[in-house]
Amino acid sequence: EAEPVVFTSSDQAGRAGQWGGIYAKNGTFEHVVVEYSSYGLKGRYLDVDNGVFRQSSGEGLRSEGSGSLNLKNSQVYENSSWGVYMNGADRDGMVFENNIIKDNGGGVSLNMGRGFSFKNNEVIKNSNHGLYFNGSEGSRTYVIEGNTIKNNTGKGIVKEGCCGSSQTFKIKDNEVADNSGGGIKLQYPNYRSDSGTTEINGNKLVSNGSFGLYVEGWEWDPSGGKLTVTDNTIQKNTGDGIYVRYHQSDVEFSGNLIEENGGNGLHLNKNNRDNSRTSKSIIIKENTVRKNNGGESGITVYYRSKAAVQILDNVVEEGSGYGLRIENDSDGVTGTITGNIVKNNQGIGLRTNGKLLPKVSGNTFDGNGNGLELIYTDLNAS
Repeated sequence: EAEPVVFTSSDQAGRAGQWGGIYAKNGTFEHVVVEYSSYGLKGRYLDVDNGVFRQSSGEGLRSEGSGSLNLKNSQVYENSSWGVYMNGADRDGMVFENNIIKDNGGGVSLNMGRGFSFKNNEVIKNSNHGLYFNGSEGSRTYVIEGNTIKNNTGKGIVKEGCCGSSQTFKIKDNEVADNSGGGIKLQYPNYRSDSGTTEINGNKLVSNGSFGLYVEGWEWDPSGGKLTVTDNTIQKNTGDGIYVRYHQSDVEFSGNLIEENGGNGLHLNKNNRDNSRTSKSIIIKENTVRKNNGGESGITVYYRSKAAVQILDNVVEEGSGYGLRIENDSDGVTGTITGNIVKNNQGIGLRTNGKLLPKVSGNTFDGNGNGLELIYTDLNAS
């Protein structure tokens, strides 16, 4: 393997900020070390493989002016600002792969809407978010897979931006743990649209401050697209395990372990306004939800669409609040609640409310604070 080209300070006792850095409008860099600079490596179109970027008084790497950045097999550490920073981009398919990004003023900030692949990286001990991205453009694909994102002082993974549709988010097999600001937050995926998909599969979201998983919308401005959350381990976070706030489209939660979180267990709020009640399918099946500490410690669904909700074969036990709470205050619908084991919760085992007519069969309710509370309200007759 070739010896690296080293760009460093002329001072024998090197320290951050002793020289400017490298600027290249367009550049390919392999086997380089950039250290003790003011801004590391900066440019517009950058391709980097087997680089080391360390101890800058600014960012480690920065792509600006709406260009592109591909970063592979590199180490970015001990920089005062973000390890990796992008300000705008003009192309999709950027790759961030097999990198170690640690002990920086922040992990990775992709302040742009274009699609990218972020795989097999270690993002640890940064003094801000692990991975931040804007994700605001329509018809883009975002793949976040196989990463270890731990011990950052902000959130582990956070998308904050509006307002693309027909987007694809694939967040798979990541370990997101011990981040002070929360696990994974997605704001406005597929904004006010039923097109697009969000798949969150096989992740370990453990011991984060605040939530494990938070998908955010607003009452008048919901997130959308098919949301599928499967086979995740979400445990010992200080806030809610899963909180989905104002989402308009179809959802499925299956095979998740949600336990010992400081807040609610699985909380799905789809109480959207009239123009965004489009979900036709709400499926929550084969999850284990136990020992959570919020008032809605089990499985909670609030919604206003005509979807026939299905709550199937879940285990909900030893929570501090409700076992199952399912409410629809808008449309007369049926719901199927079958095959669930709901035991030893401090609140009501099952509460349904509003214009939901539940079909309840084959469940076990045992040792809860109260058994079943089934309330039907015909708003047209009241």
